[in-house]
Amino acid sequence: MIFEVGLIKGRHDLPVQKYLINEPSVKFSDAHFIAERAMRDFILSTSNSAVIRLYITGLSRALLGAINGFLNSQQDITTGGGAVSKRTLEIWEYNQETETYESRISYKHYSELPDCSVHQYGRTLIIQN
Repeated sequence: MIFEVGLIKGRHDLPVQKYLINEPSVKFSDAHFIAERAMRDFILSTSNSAVIRLYITGLSRALLGAINGFLNSQQDITTGGGAVSKRTLEIWEYNQETETYESRISYKHYSELPDCSVHQYGRTLIIQN
């Protein structure tokens, strides 16, 4: 499933219905933390194969926080439940020359189920839960 999400509501008109940050004004010192937490919370509502198209608004500190939240959420999602995350985060930005949004940068979760085997003396033992 594809989710189209804006970074900060009210800074620019974006072709989205949902935003990570709903206030148009964010303190510079808080932007990274707020965006990171918002991305981590949003990811929990998506499927393991979701594509998140993040439309950015120019506040680099918030963008970096959102990317950090996406990348760091991978281990939170895959530990405990044994779920495999294959989510993708695409960064969409406005191209003034073509007057369209385009994406050239993406990040992926490449997690796999943990290896539960034990390697000992040239043999592999599989441990069943």
